[in-house]
Amino acid sequence: MTSTATKVPAPVCLADVRTAARTALRPDVMDFVDGGTGDESALDANHDAFADIALVPRVLTGVAAAGMDTMLLR
Repeated sequence: MTSTATKVPAPVCLADVRTAARTALRPDVMDFVDGGTGDESALDANHDAFADIALVPRVLTGVAAAGMDTMLLR
C-alpha cells in the first residue's frame, strides 16, 4: 500500500510556522491572524522586540555526575 501524502517537516522557526499556516488556512483567515491594525506599527514593534531576544538553551546544566546506567526491566 502506498501513501500519496507527503510528510511535512517539523517547523524550526517562526517563519516555518507562518509558511505552514499559509498553506493550511484560507487567505482571509491568514490575513486576519498574521496582520495588525492600521499601519501595523505595533506588529512591527513586536517583531523588532522579539528579534532582540536571544534564546540560549541550557544544555547539561545542574549535572553533578554523569551516569550511563539504564534500567531495562522492573
